[in-house]
Amino acid sequence: MARLLRFLFLGIKPPHFDEGINGWFVDQVVKNGFYNYDPTNYHGPLHFYILLLSQTLFGRNVWALRLPVVCASIAAIYVTLKYEPFLGRTVSRIAAFAMAVSPGFVFSDVIQSTRSGWSSSRSFLCSASSVSGNWEQTTISGASGWD
Repeated sequence: MARLLRFLFLGIKPPHFDEGINGWFVDQVVKNGFYNYDPTNYHGPLHFYILLLSQTLFGRNVWALRLPVVCASIAAIYVTLKYEPFLGRTVSRIAAFAMAVSPGFVFSDVIQSTRSGWSSSRSFLCSASSVSGNWEQTTISGASGWD
């Protein structure tokens, strides 16, 4: 359901001007061969290199700029399901379902991420994966992952 909602409505909103700016940065990476870091831009190169990869694979369009965020959003739902051993089946599935159908994750996150260069989906994905990995390591080995 999460994949359907995200891919079905991927192009429903008109492009935001920040998406155009991010596309321009990707064009600059192509033109220069690298991302010329500017600390006043507030973004490091990772976002633009991910967009470059997507644009290289799928063409120069808004859909390609939004696709990496959709993939991160779907992966975040999967990671939420991986919390089942710690939070229980019911809680992890309700959380994953809420993320799957939440307008904030379906619509706003896709547009916001292309605007800001980072998204709540990618932030959650990284954080939840780290916590889950540390949790599993502690549970399996009995040792803290922070040592």
